[in-house]
Amino acid sequence: MKSAIEAVGQDTERADRHLDAISLFALGKAVARRLFRGGTLRALGPALLLSCVLSQLGACGGSAQNEDSAGLGTTVDEFGGGVGGSGGAGSESGDTPVTGGPRIVFLGDSIAAGLHLPRAEAFPDVLQAELAREGRPFQLVNAGVSGDTVAGGATRLDWMLKQDPDAIVVELGVNDGLRGVPVAAIEWDLRELLERIQAADVEMLMLGMRVPPNYGEPYSESFADMFCRLGEELGVPCVPFFMEGVAGHADLNLEDGIHPTREGHLILADNLKAPMLELLDCIAAGEQK
Repeated sequence: MKSAIEAVGQDTERADRHLDAISLFALGKAVARRLFRGGTLRALGPALLLSCVLSQLGACGGSAQNEDSAGLGTTVDEFGGGVGGSGGAGSESGDTPVTGGPRIVFLGDSIAAGLHLPRAEAFPDVLQAELAREGRPFQLVNAGVSGDTVAGGATRLDWMLKQDPDAIVVELGVNDGLRGVPVAAIEWDLRELLERIQAADVEMLMLGMRVPPNYGEPYSESFADMFCRLGEELGVPCVPFFMEGVAGHADLNLEDGIHPTREGHLILADNLKAPMLELLDCIAAGEQK
């Protein structure tokens, strides 16, 4: 897998297609399993597969990876592979890398990865730099993968848990939603992911997302409500819609209308500043017990 990615390292378009194929396979396998258990695979399978394929052409993470190929350098193997380097913003900005503090993994998709931007401008790295300046440093592992789904993130979880993180920020689910996956299936996978993290005794923060209203009011509302409803059920802190003030604002998103600009990522970091401080406080309180 690693050699295959290295072989296309200078061809970002081909490499992104490779990663998207892996993500689509993981999604299809997980959804098929859920639908088969519910007895609806025969009725929904073909339509759902077609939706997945079509959405790959335009959904979140369906285009070229970061211009600096940060995603390719970070992802070694989506099926239990690796995330390299937790230097955070300082690693590319020329600033002194942030050291010390708890280790926090951002398990996410192309939004966390900062698609089309230098990795240092992605919101997790911006947030790390801002909090470090305020005397609240943390070690960042940015595990954002373009096109990733909840099922895809789950395949990488065991490897990340081996990195002994103090907390995991979960930013997944919107690619499932953009592909029209039934909310019940997304929620099943998300609950399973969160419960695995809880079983490892790792602190969490979940970032809620929304899909465009043209998916229909029943689906859009059910999807938006899913995150914090599940968070309340499992006792996981949840930010209802962390892209508030950025999503839907043309001047804060790239031409695809989905991925934030540098200015958009600055707002996302600001949206998460208070929840992240609370997360750091929870980690510190646990260490003092």
